[in-house]
Amino acid sequence: MRFCIVLFFCSIFLVNCVGSVSHRDMDLETDVRSQQILNLRNYGDNDIDFFQQSEKLMKNGFLDTRGEEYGYYQVNYRTRTVEGSLMYIHTLAVTVPLIFLGFPTENAYFYLTADLYIFDSAGNLVKQYQKTGEFSQAAGIYYGGDTTVTQKASRIYSRLYTELFQMANMQSGEINQALMAAGPITKENNSQALANIASNFSRSSTSSSSGGSASSGSSSGASQQQTQKTYVVQITYEMSGTNVRMTLPYPIKANSAQEAQILAEGRWRSTNFNNNKFLYSAVTSSY
Repeated sequence: MRFCIVLFFCSIFLVNCVGSVSHRDMDLETDVRSQQILNLRNYGDNDIDFFQQSEKLMKNGFLDTRGEEYGYYQVNYRTRTVEGSLMYIHTLAVTVPLIFLGFPTENAYFYLTADLYIFDSAGNLVKQYQKTGEFSQAAGIYYGGDTTVTQKASRIYSRLYTELFQMANMQSGEINQALMAAGPITKENNSQALANIASNFSRSSTSSSSGGSASSGSSSGASQQQTQKTYVVQITYEMSGTNVRMTLPYPIKANSAQEAQILAEGRWRSTNFNNNKFLYSAVTSSY
């Protein structure tokens, strides 16, 4: 018993946490090489790391960089993290071997939002695009951590921006016409254009009611907050050919009923040592 206790406390120090997305360290790239959109200038990235990241993303085949700059672009990526549950600790004799066998001790869900804004040389919004994605990540003694999560987020954000660029290319004629109508960026119109763009983002921020605890990948580094509710979730699973329905003995705090169901499934799976088949979940009440 004493040996199990020693192993258990050793495993606590060895186990990785799920980690968080380091937007600064993401390697974003797409395979879009069409160069159908006129050249644009990066708006607002005073942070050199984010500036270089955005330039690599936008000017590695998406924008036609051969001519003058006819407007501005802004890319924003926001990641909201919802933590899952720790693995249930029944007895040290069971828990310690599971930890060293690589069973997950923690899980989290990551909700990603990718934005692309295109403005003309006067600072007027020409087009705005948005895509969302999500992934989950578990942590254990052999896996997890910031590097793993950041690499996974990089792949998904790269896919999201590939889709955004493809959408923009489908409307490249309309976009380029608006950019050319306003003309290229000049010393005379630059200051007023930047003020107009800042005003646009200010109005959007004021009128927006969306949220969620988020980390943001841009020079702003802003975070948002959304009030969570508490949900009671019922799980249905199959055991020995029979459908079993159970209400989880603990309430779940989440931003929506759908998110609560996702968390509930994750928590149930983390304790499903008999490999019963998950069928579905349902929210029975909230407060």
